[in-house]
Amino acid sequence: MAQGYFEQLFSANASVHEPVLDLISQCVSMDDNIMLTTPITKEELSQALFQMQPDISPGPNGFNPTFYQRFWHVCGDDIV
Repeated sequence: MAQGYFEQLFSANASVHEPVLDLISQCVSMDDNIMLTTPITKEELSQALFQMQPDISPGPNGFNPTFYQRFWHVCGDDIV
């Protein structure tokens, strides 16, 4: 009985959300959506990387931007 209660509580039910979602106006235009969903280019990634502060906190892999900025010519293609 408890399992059934929580399964119902935490399962998705689209019909419950539809009335609320219908009240939200669209914020992203079709052109913006196309731009946001296009694949990232190596140039865009490189530009973003080199705009970062070099010695900020490391990411989940333990490397900070300094590593990637210094060795971009070696590992850039593999990252992209």
